[in-house]
Amino acid sequence: MNKKSKQQNAIKQAEYHAEYVNANLIRKEAKFNRKTEPDLVEWVESLETPYQTYVKRLIRDDMNKKKQETE
Repeated sequence: MNKKSKQQNAIKQAEYHAEYVNANLIRKEAKFNRKTEPDLVEWVESLETPYQTYVKRLIRDDMNKKKQETE
């Protein structure tokens, strides 16, 4: 495979990845103020699990709690 073919292949892969991301993923950002929310900053920075995993677990726990309340 020559250099031009490799570049074209890389471009196609990047385009496919961008299409996949746009079609299948969402991103929600949370900002924490170091001055007004130092307790939250400290907590988030001390997490032993990845932040994304932690947030998803919180959301699922909340969903289950709400579901149980309505049953």
